[in-house]
Amino acid sequence: YILCIKLRNEVFMKKKIGIITFQNAYNYGATLQCIALQETLKNINKNNEVYVIDYRNQTIDNSYKAFSFNSGNIFKSIVKGLIFLPQTIKRNKKYSKFLKEKLNLTKECHNKKEVEEITKSFDVLISGSDQVWNGEATGGIDPIYFLNFKTDAKKISYAASLGSNKMEDKEYFYKLLSPFDSISVREKDGCEIVEKICGKKVENVLDPTLIIDSNYWLQFVNNNIQYSNYIFSYSPNKSVKFPELVNYVSNTNNNKVINVYRDNIGYKNILKNANTSDPYEFLNLIYNSNIVITTSFHATVFSIIFKKNFWVLSPSNNKSRIYTLLSLLGIEERSLDSIETLKSKDINEKIDYEKVEKRLEELKKDSINWLKENL
Repeated sequence: YILCIKLRNEVFMKKKIGIITFQNAYNYGATLQCIALQETLKNINKNNEVYVIDYRNQTIDNSYKAFSFNSGNIFKSIVKGLIFLPQTIKRNKKYSKFLKEKLNLTKECHNKKEVEEITKSFDVLISGSDQVWNGEATGGIDPIYFLNFKTDAKKISYAASLGSNKMEDKEYFYKLLSPFDSISVREKDGCEIVEKICGKKVENVLDPTLIIDSNYWLQFVNNNIQYSNYIFSYSPNKSVKFPELVNYVSNTNNNKVINVYRDNIGYKNILKNANTSDPYEFLNLIYNSNIVITTSFHATVFSIIFKKNFWVLSPSNNKSRIYTLLSLLGIEERSLDSIETLKSKDINEKIDYEKVEKRLEELKKDSINWLKENL
């Protein structure tokens, strides 16, 4: 009887699971959240077969090429492409190697028909995490990220993000969302928006990078780094206020700056340009920094995981995901609207990470339990 129960569990609990997300984005957060969800699904049940569907959204693919013409200004794109060509080639080579090592990818697919062919044997398909439901990130709403194709698999979303999308065309989004068996998103206001459209209960869950055991990330970092006592600076949002903020912290604390951007225009006290770093280096630079200044959601996440002192300048067009996380952990004061806000604070004020960890552990359990129940 016991053997029969064990056999039943192995047969019926084993699932072939496919993740559809921004796996082809040469972006630290996108890459690391994808790895985290893949590994979490494998940890939930060792028998699960977990794959990342290598779907290539053309807008995302084009945006990381040396010569990107998404902006419409061809001359400007060519000049920028030539100036930063060595950096782009070096970064893309590192990223490609990293992704092949860490992700269990299917073969490439580029349209609905190819996605249907690849996923026809899957038991569960998961949309997310990251801003998969943000049309600004995907060149307009891409139905593939809403699992809007022929399949017999169960459809769920995990920590899908709307970004700045308010889903104003309610009829259209109802058609995209109603076939989902279960829905979870990353932002509180996203829950409200999606619930009103599809009439289903929508769960607010943590980003995958936060639900995997924090020790998993420690394998990618070490103390053998040539720099010390530096500010780690990262702003993928290209905020005009950001260099001034970094310079203020650098001058006040007498720290040099390691900056992750293609150029260092507007920044002072630069120690190193880390634009060509791969995700390993990105994590290591955060881990060994004295303080983190960022506009990035995932740089904020890893600052929390590594218990760093950090300040985040909220991006003007998409504050919700960062503020949701900080408020859940009781450290919303780390979010800044301007340099003036920081000037009224103690830059080196310590974060009570004992309290943060307690809250985070509860949220982790809730998110993992939701994922288990809905698989």
